[in-house]
Amino acid sequence: DASLNTDSTAVKNPIHTVKHGKKTNAWEIDAISGATITSTAIGNALQSSTSEILPLFAQHKSSLKQSLPPSPQ
Repeated sequence: DASLNTDSTAVKNPIHTVKHGKKTNAWEIDAISGATITSTAIGNALQSSTSEILPLFAQHKSSLKQSLPPSPQ
């Protein structure tokens, strides 16, 4: 879950990696046993990218919608 906060300026909950089987929240990533460094790197990359990009998407949502091609019917 990479939801934005109520004013769409930041991710509501930080995405982070937890030990396999310890996930209790939708914004947690279940690590793969034996791949701790890789799992942590993926979690860190998702946290960094979502906290930077999602607020920008929300801020420019109307202009992004206008630039989309029409949906085929």
